[in-house]
Amino acid sequence: MRKSLLFLIPVLICLISVGCGKDSKEISFTEFNEEILPSEEIEKVVIEDREDILVYTSEKVPYKLKASEIDNIEEFIDNLHSKQENIDITYNTNVTNTGILLGQLFNLLVPILLLTHIILLWISLRKVIKSTAGDLEKILYAMISILVPFFGPIIYLTTKRR
Repeated sequence: MRKSLLFLIPVLICLISVGCGKDSKEISFTEFNEEILPSEEIEKVVIEDREDILVYTSEKVPYKLKASEIDNIEEFIDNLHSKQENIDITYNTNVTNTGILLGQLFNLLVPILLLTHIILLWISLRKVIKSTAGDLEKILYAMISILVPFFGPIIYLTTKRR
């Protein structure tokens, strides 16, 4: 019991620190134009997946703007360059690579799982038909095997006595 509690304490601390810590200050586009742009020296701008714009200034925490509030991101960047010349602009697009990887993994796993399900269903239905159980019990086992994909045959094959 104590060992499991000792394991849970660091896990909970990590979860709380990740959930509670803010890595940016969210502000609106008008607040940025009126308050931040005239007074702060902008060092770097990071545009993430054309959804969020992180503006790094001399402060430790960057400002976060929603790209949906901005009509044209290119005009926004040109406006920043006209006010301050030495701004590093970076585009990050991470979501598309993850989506492609998950799509490929899905396309690989579906045929394997489907083939496994068909084989398990065939084996369990053969055993149901050959069993000495009553007709109602056979129908029940067959329905469970058919209607609960993948797990129905596994449940029947692991729980039914030989």
